Amino acid sequence: MRILVIGCGWVGSRVAGLLATLGHHVIGTVSGSVHRPMPASFERLIWKTGDIPVWPDSAYDAVICLIPFRRNVSDPTIYRTQIREVKEIALSVHARHLIWTSSTAVYGECQGPVTERDEPVGETIRQEVLLSIERELDSAPIDTLTVRLGGLVGPDRTIVSSLSRRQSVSDGYVNLVHIDDAVGFLVRAVLFHVTGVLNLVAPIHPLKSELYTAWARTLNQPVPIFLGENISKKIVDSSRIGTEFPWMFLAPDPKKWMM
Repeated sequence: MRILVIGCGWVGSRVAGLLATLGHHVIGTVSGSVHRPMPASFERLIWKTGDIPVWPDSAYDAVICLIPFRRNVSDPTIYRTQIREVKEIALSVHARHLIWTSSTAVYGECQGPVTERDEPVGETIRQEVLLSIERELDSAPIDTLTVRLGGLVGPDRTIVSSLSRRQSVSDGYVNLVHIDDAVGFLVRAVLFHVTGVLNLVAPIHPLKSELYTAWARTLNQPVPIFLGENISKKIVDSSRIGTEFPWMFLAPDPKKWMM
């Protein structure tokens, strides 16, 4: 397959590297100089939104968009403009399949289990931007998969250090996904041409106070202070993955990630 991965950051570089290792022709984009180790198995191009792209070759089987929606961006609508550019790129290279990562943040602060069948309501600008992109891509003339990612965690991204710097943290059930499952499922979704909307979250949801206290002690970091009232009961259900679609979670239990 000929695959274009737009946004080769922490997730994208791993996805591009694995696809290339499996024998596919992969081109991945970076926005400038790269200061972290990256797989050497795929071709890299410097490109950022707003540039006029010139892609090698004329047609691709799939485009994977892994541009992160950063929390500190001053104007969240900029992200919608970025994804629209990616959609136009996918159409211009005659891609048959477009995959992009949304977020479980679209569900807002609901109290209880949520599935893909529940209709999210945009409560914030960030949520409304994500939902508007989902709707726009759903109506685009290309097979599209929207992956609503939970909070990403990996060996070099544990969340604990940032929580420890806060005076207090609201407790609630976690909706996280390990980097290995995020990368593995995205690669499998390309190979099996998965479409639609899917939640990608580890199936086990411990409380933050339980999980992050254990992680902090394992990593010899300060234990965050948790508020015991108004506990968030939002649990994002990703059971369709593994039952309706071809993936078995490699790291289903966050309590075991730092062991």
